[in-house]
Amino acid sequence: MSYGVSRWAAKMRHILLLAALALPAACATLASYKDGVVETKHTRYRVEAPGKAWERIGVRNGDLAFWRDDLHAFILLNSTCDEYRDAPVESLANHLFIGIENKNFVEQKETPLDGRNAVYSVVEGELDGAPVKVAAYTLVRDYCTYDLSFSAPPERFEAGMPDFERVAARFHVVGRRD
Repeated sequence: MSYGVSRWAAKMRHILLLAALALPAACATLASYKDGVVETKHTRYRVEAPGKAWERIGVRNGDLAFWRDDLHAFILLNSTCDEYRDAPVESLANHLFIGIENKNFVEQKETPLDGRNAVYSVVEGELDGAPVKVAAYTLVRDYCTYDLSFSAPPERFEAGMPDFERVAARFHVVGRRD
């Protein structure tokens, strides 16, 4: 099945929206991003932009997002503090994939992120009938959940993964603000 650029862009924007809206609206943050630091009401974390090919875009319920037009791919970062104190990190990670149909967890494992154990997941599935592949890290630290996700059409996924892995490798929680 072949999709035109505009249809893929619409599908990928929908994925970004889905990922951002997976968290309750009450958790929405107004984040700033300056000198490589994301600052929200509750936390600060350092993250480098994925590269010149990526455009920073605004999102309503996420902290920071980037779009790469040639890959029709997104990188989304979000933090939520205090809302899910007792939830297992695996449940929080799986919550990111709600709405993806015919899901296949290609990989899910514990892995280090910023010196702590995080859950790394790779999921393939469909969104509104279009194939999609998503990679995500979920980290819990100081009662905050940090989600780093990357989504792209399956045939373009591997081309964007080095940029996403670089973002994840340089991710660092600076600390709580409250």
